[in-house]
Amino acid sequence: MFEPANLRNSNYEDDIRYTVQVHRLILGLIGVWPILEKPRLRKKFLKGLLRAVCCFLLSFNLIPWTLYMFLILDTFKSRLRMLGALCFYSMVSVMYCTLMLRENSIGECVKHIEKDWQNVRDANDRRIMLNKAKAGRYILICTTIFLFTSGFTYRLIQPIVRGKIVVNGNVTIRPLVQGNYFIFFDPQQSPAYEIVFSMHLLTGIVIYTVTTSVCGVTALFTMHACGQLEILAAWLENLPKEDQWSKKSHVAARRLAAIIMHHIRIRR
Repeated sequence: MFEPANLRNSNYEDDIRYTVQVHRLILGLIGVWPILEKPRLRKKFLKGLLRAVCCFLLSFNLIPWTLYMFLILDTFKSRLRMLGALCFYSMVSVMYCTLMLRENSIGECVKHIEKDWQNVRDANDRRIMLNKAKAGRYILICTTIFLFTSGFTYRLIQPIVRGKIVVNGNVTIRPLVQGNYFIFFDPQQSPAYEIVFSMHLLTGIVIYTVTTSVCGVTALFTMHACGQLEILAAWLENLPKEDQWSKKSHVAARRLAAIIMHHIRIRR
């Protein structure tokens, strides 16, 4: 259970790659996955570009919706019906800003995970960590599939199913994904309608990617912490069974110290 400290997990690179592979892909799509090594200029530019595009799309979704809710709708009931979506879109923007601001903290946690993978030496400990990593991947994949198949399909199908609406006998309104109010142009005119409709679909991708990213980061760190606690519990269960307790007190003390240090590391 407690081999010398100079032994390391020879498969740690593959284990780390398996643990963060899906999370790196999802968070990388919106430019919030931390660059652990010294970033190249090309990577920094690409990340900045992705962030600018995501911020623009989120603003394109939130601002016209807010204007529509307070300037076009004139009844409390209709505004109340729109309030839930407004809160959700606002929370997505807040979550994305939080991911950007906490990038360094996320990077430190990822480095912590990498260090734990490097230090694992017991086959049972590695099995526990792989099981938790698998659970974290499974949670993220299921969340991604659920959100994109339900939310994105709704954004795509709803305007098509509703069809064109004729108002006052001669005014045709082509439905969009959501209510919008644009000050400088009419979204019902071509090609403005097609552009706005496409932008709404792209915005949906960003919204659901941000949501899955938050769930993915939470699952990654939570499951890793659970794995470390399970390893710690296994060490404590096996400690009284060791024969060295009665033969070599310094061995028992070293093992107990390792358990205490690992517990402190988990809490940090």
